[in-house]
Amino acid sequence: MPATLILSHVILKELAVIRREGEVMRYLRPDSKSQVTIEYGDDRRPQRVHTIVVSTQHDPEVDAPQIKEDVRTILIPRVKARLERANDPLAELIGEEYILHVNPTGKF
Repeated sequence: MPATLILSHVILKELAVIRREGEVMRYLRPDSKSQVTIEYGDDRRPQRVHTIVVSTQHDPEVDAPQIKEDVRTILIPRVKARLERANDPLAELIGEEYILHVNPTGKF
Protein backbone atom coordinates (compact mmCIF):
# COMPACT_ATOMS: atom_id res chain seq x y z
CA MET A 1 0.00 0.00 0.00
CA PRO A 2 1.18 3.56 -0.57
CA ALA A 3 2.82 5.20 2.45
CA THR A 4 0.34 8.08 2.33
CA LEU A 5 -2.59 5.68 2.64
CA ILE A 6 -0.98 3.76 5.49
CA LEU A 7 -0.30 6.97 7.40
CA SER A 8 -3.86 8.23 6.82
CA HIS A 9 -5.26 4.97 8.15
CA VAL A 10 -3.02 5.06 11.24
CA ILE A 11 -4.12 8.64 11.96
CA LEU A 12 -7.78 7.61 11.76
CA LYS A 13 -7.26 4.51 13.90
CA GLU A 14 -5.52 6.52 16.60
CA LEU A 15 -8.19 9.22 16.44
CA ALA A 16 -10.83 6.52 17.01
CA VAL A 17 -8.85 5.14 19.98
CA ILE A 18 -8.63 8.63 21.50
CA ARG A 19 -12.37 9.15 21.01
CA ARG A 20 -13.29 5.78 22.55
CA GLU A 21 -10.94 6.25 25.54
CA GLY A 22 -12.64 9.56 26.28
CA GLU A 23 -9.74 10.92 28.33
CA VAL A 24 -8.51 13.64 25.98
CA MET A 25 -10.19 15.39 23.05
CA ARG A 26 -13.57 14.56 24.63
CA TYR A 27 -15.30 16.69 22.04
CA LEU A 28 -14.68 14.20 19.21
CA ARG A 29 -17.54 12.58 17.36
CA PRO A 30 -17.40 9.42 15.22
CA ASP A 31 -16.97 10.68 11.66
CA SER A 32 -13.49 11.67 10.45
CA LYS A 33 -11.20 11.60 7.45
CA SER A 34 -7.52 12.17 6.82
CA GLN A 35 -5.08 12.79 4.00
CA VAL A 36 -1.28 12.75 4.05
CA THR A 37 1.14 14.17 1.50
CA ILE A 38 4.74 12.97 1.42
CA GLU A 39 7.68 14.80 -0.09
CA TYR A 40 9.93 12.61 -2.22
CA GLY A 41 13.59 13.13 -3.08
CA ASP A 42 15.25 13.00 -6.49
CA ASP A 43 15.93 9.32 -5.80
CA ARG A 44 12.14 8.78 -5.57
CA ARG A 45 12.36 7.79 -1.92
CA PRO A 46 10.12 9.38 0.70
CA GLN A 47 11.88 12.19 2.55
CA ARG A 48 9.29 13.50 4.98
CA VAL A 49 5.62 14.09 5.65
CA HIS A 50 4.83 17.40 3.98
CA THR A 51 1.14 17.90 4.81
CA ILE A 52 -1.43 16.28 7.10
CA VAL A 53 -5.15 16.97 6.76
CA VAL A 54 -7.56 15.84 9.46
CA SER A 55 -11.28 16.52 9.41
CA THR A 56 -13.38 15.30 12.29
CA GLN A 57 -16.83 15.84 13.67
CA HIS A 58 -16.81 17.51 17.05
CA ASP A 59 -18.98 19.20 19.60
CA PRO A 60 -20.08 22.62 18.33
CA GLU A 61 -18.72 24.58 21.30
CA VAL A 62 -15.10 23.60 20.59
CA ASP A 63 -13.22 26.13 18.48
CA ALA A 64 -10.96 25.33 15.52
CA PRO A 65 -7.70 26.53 17.13
CA GLN A 66 -8.22 24.14 20.06
CA ILE A 67 -8.83 21.17 17.79
CA LYS A 68 -5.77 22.01 15.68
CA GLU A 69 -3.59 22.32 18.77
CA ASP A 70 -4.85 18.99 20.11
CA VAL A 71 -4.22 17.27 16.78
CA ARG A 72 -0.66 18.64 16.74
CA THR A 73 0.17 17.93 20.40
CA ILE A 74 -1.90 14.83 21.18
CA LEU A 75 -2.87 12.94 18.02
CA ILE A 76 0.25 13.20 15.87
CA PRO A 77 2.68 12.25 18.71
CA ARG A 78 0.49 9.22 19.46
CA VAL A 79 0.50 8.27 15.77
CA LYS A 80 4.28 8.50 15.69
CA ALA A 81 4.58 6.44 18.89
CA ARG A 82 2.24 3.77 17.47
CA LEU A 83 4.41 3.49 14.36
CA GLU A 84 7.59 3.35 16.44
CA ARG A 85 6.18 0.55 18.63
CA ALA A 86 5.51 -1.40 15.43
CA ASN A 87 9.07 -0.68 14.22
CA ASP A 88 7.53 0.94 11.16
CA PRO A 89 10.05 3.10 9.26
CA LEU A 90 7.22 5.50 8.35
CA ALA A 91 7.57 6.95 11.86
CA GLU A 92 10.81 8.59 10.75
CA LEU A 93 8.96 10.58 8.10
CA ILE A 94 6.92 12.47 10.69
CA GLY A 95 9.12 15.33 11.82
CA GLU A 96 8.39 18.69 13.38
CA GLU A 97 8.10 20.53 10.07
CA TYR A 98 4.83 19.66 8.37
CA ILE A 99 1.79 21.62 7.29
CA LEU A 100 -1.31 20.78 9.30
CA HIS A 101 -4.85 21.46 8.14
CA VAL A 102 -7.65 20.62 10.55
CA ASN A 103 -11.25 20.84 9.37
CA PRO A 104 -10.13 23.05 6.45
CA THR A 105 -13.62 23.25 4.94
CA GLY A 106 -15.15 24.65 8.10
CA LYS A 107 -17.35 23.03 10.71
CA PHE A 108 -17.64 19.32 10.20
